[in-house]
Amino acid sequence: MSINGRKVVIRCCRDLRMISTFDPERALLSLDKPLQASEEQSLIWGGQKTLKLTAALQRAVWVSGTAAYVDVSIINNTSRRVRKLKVLRNIVAYKTVIP
Repeated sequence: MSINGRKVVIRCCRDLRMISTFDPERALLSLDKPLQASEEQSLIWGGQKTLKLTAALQRAVWVSGTAAYVDVSIINNTSRRVRKLKVLRNIVAYKTVIP
């Protein structure tokens, strides 16, 4: 690949988890309890109080190309406003092997 006439090498690394069998009917079911992650931190310009963000997924597996819905909860005890939120994704690829 070349950018502004200079050759550039791009390297991409991905962690893959291999699953021997993948039953879509069971894998795409909603979880009994949502999969949650939380982070709480004080902000530099927000005073001594903290901002807590919690994100939850109803399923552990999503089909490629479909929308993944994330429930987000923000508890803001700081003096700053939350103006935008960026969601990063982690992709795990599955390949069906037919014997």
